[in-house]
Amino acid sequence: MVRLYSLKNPIYEPFRNYLLNKCETNRLTNINEVQGNWSFDVDEAIDEILSQSTENELAVDKQIVKRILFHLKAGKHVILVGPPGVGKTDLARRILKIVGKRVIGNDSFLESVASDEWSRYEVIGGIDLHRKFQEGYITKAVVDKRWLLIDEFNRANMNKAFGEMFLAVEYHEIKLRPSELEFYPIHTIKIPESFRIICTMNDFDKNLLLTELSYGLINRFAFVSITPELKREPEVVDRRVKSLLGEDDAGYESCREQIDRYFDFITDVRKHRNIGVRTSIDVIKYLVAAIQDEKNTHERSDDRDEDYKWKYLNDALCDYVLPQFDRLDRKTIDNVFTYAESHLKEKPFEPFRTELKNASERLKEAAGWLANKDVP
Repeated sequence: MVRLYSLKNPIYEPFRNYLLNKCETNRLTNINEVQGNWSFDVDEAIDEILSQSTENELAVDKQIVKRILFHLKAGKHVILVGPPGVGKTDLARRILKIVGKRVIGNDSFLESVASDEWSRYEVIGGIDLHRKFQEGYITKAVVDKRWLLIDEFNRANMNKAFGEMFLAVEYHEIKLRPSELEFYPIHTIKIPESFRIICTMNDFDKNLLLTELSYGLINRFAFVSITPELKREPEVVDRRVKSLLGEDDAGYESCREQIDRYFDFITDVRKHRNIGVRTSIDVIKYLVAAIQDEKNTHERSDDRDEDYKWKYLNDALCDYVLPQFDRLDRKTIDNVFTYAESHLKEKPFEPFRTELKNASERLKEAAGWLANKDVP
């Protein structure tokens, strides 16, 4: 193998460029020969994806994961939709790694995070300041024979960033622009039938996405809502909080009543607003840590307010759950307030209930102002 750094003299530049171009051409050949083996055992793959031995156990329904795998088998790319903290990105990573290994023999995938600055350059590619063609994420993933993850998909300007990508995945080829042809060894990059993309997006922004993007383009993806598996969630949260805090069963069980009350409340809330598992972990992690510190600080029981555990739960609800209601409509806020009055009626929860009531009143005033506003 020729060591290019040993040929630094300018007279060797043509030879160096020849070798580099040869290597690049070899990299770009046989892209379409990546065959997909879709005959793997789906249930076995799901068990591995949701395995409890993984560092961050997921509380996602197995049927949801099965739907995602069936979409991939059917030739669709997938967008995972859900609230922050429900496990969309972690689930996407596991699917791309575990299923990618089974299908194309490669558990390495290309990961990217979209932003409002994205354009065709980041997705397909373009000419850089050095007059070289820089591959965008989909182009690089295809030529590297890897699958692609686009996190926070909705942050990008849909048509500006992804317009050409949607056409590319539809017709299984990436076409370069005429001005780019002299800067890249091949002019049309074939996308293998086995190539897949998984994207993630927050459910807050789904309706906005649907208005920005034509339904013809949307039909190229399957939209799957990711929701917690309610029966498994308490067990998963239990194990993860203990792992994160190093708490023993006694420390965790000391606030069992508060934990059970939280899940009763949040289960009803989820009838109207999906709340991610990470929120449950944050609430209970705060609760356990605060109560444990309280015990260490006040060794004598008469030094503590008897409602201190409930107060800590109220604090956690105000700091982790309440901000997720900011963009909701008044009807949903009123429903949450009703559940709070049912499950959190004690005095320590008055701050949380008051914030919900105030939010409802603000929305009522805003609706009244709009109704009475003079129309020119």
